[in-house]
Amino acid sequence: MRLKIEEWLSGQIISEEAENLLEESIVCYKASAYRAGFLFSYLFFLTVLRERILSAKKPDDIPETIWRGIIKKLHDDDKRDGEVFDQVKRGPGTWGIFNLNDDLRQQVTYWKNRRNDCAHAKTNGIQASHIESFWSFIQYNLPKFVVNGGKDALLEKVRIHFDITLTAPNTDFEYITQEIVHSIYESEYKEFIAQLYELLGDKINNYSSESERRINFWLRLFGLNKSFDKALIEYLLENEKLLNAILMKDSSKVVYFRGHPQFIRKLWYGGRIDPSILAALLRNDLIPVEQQEEAITNIVESNQFINPEIILEEDMNVLIEKGLATVFKRIAFEEYYINSFDWANNAKRWLVVWFIKKYGLDEIIVRSLSTTFIGGHPWHLRDGLKEVLNEDPVLKDSFVRIAQENQYVLPTLLGF
Repeated sequence: MRLKIEEWLSGQIISEEAENLLEESIVCYKASAYRAGFLFSYLFFLTVLRERILSAKKPDDIPETIWRGIIKKLHDDDKRDGEVFDQVKRGPGTWGIFNLNDDLRQQVTYWKNRRNDCAHAKTNGIQASHIESFWSFIQYNLPKFVVNGGKDALLEKVRIHFDITLTAPNTDFEYITQEIVHSIYESEYKEFIAQLYELLGDKINNYSSESERRINFWLRLFGLNKSFDKALIEYLLENEKLLNAILMKDSSKVVYFRGHPQFIRKLWYGGRIDPSILAALLRNDLIPVEQQEEAITNIVESNQFINPEIILEEDMNVLIEKGLATVFKRIAFEEYYINSFDWANNAKRWLVVWFIKKYGLDEIIVRSLSTTFIGGHPWHLRDGLKEVLNEDPVLKDSFVRIAQENQYVLPTLLGF
């Protein structure tokens, strides 16, 4: 059986050293070696805190000489664990690195004493419940151990990373995203995201390599932890420009908006939605079944450009499964949308061509085409249809046969 702590660990962004320590603790716990299990869990906790200090920028209120002394001790194998504990115990006005309340500092002292029970074989017994309680403490409180000044320092790292005169454009930004959840207090998440947009938001829609790099950074912010996801979603709901850029790059991120049905409907209503995003909504059941045909109808009726040749096959399959072909035939040929210049000449030209190549001709389609291509007509669609008919003699013969059987005029504009 997979333990809750194992599920939690799989979602954490931590070093391999720290991960190995907690995995070793879990092995000991399952073998009922509770003292060893607790020791490894405590080492995991100290290792995570130590790494957070080492990766942080010096807090403004700590003198440089003091900071250098702390860092030196953290690099000393004989002193580092004691130094981490000492920094946790420091309260306000004592050059403290962590901004913790008294209760949290006292809890750390309690767990340190339990660690001593294990290490020195004291008479106090260590049971499975001790490890389980400590794991709960870690899961709930680890996000609170944030180095003072972490938000501003991290924003500076972002600024430097995206300054091409200081950082090569192919440099990975994993070192930044890994720091977010342990460098920023949860209460600062949304403010941090807003400040990120101030740094990065002016170059996200110009289709340049720099724009793509910045969008890729935003995409890596999803899934850091539940609290950050919540803040990110709340911010994106208020920033349509950034959200659209993100979804155009990776439509699968729509699943993060599952709890916002009004936003989902607004996203697709009116049909001005990229087909890949609509497919993602349908694939993940984010549009209620009773509204799915309406959503398909909206995008077909709209002037949203659709070219099946450049849409991923899996996305087209979803749209077809949800009724695209049936709805399109009705709107294009029964309701004569192909006679609407902007719709047929630009937005849906390639969709008309794709439909005929895939599904062939019948009396309804031939009648609609014969009527449309007699006088004024969408010439780009005309060229596309002529090419299809010339490339497929069987299809062209079918058109002639159906037209003659129903006494429709063969449109010379289509090459007849």
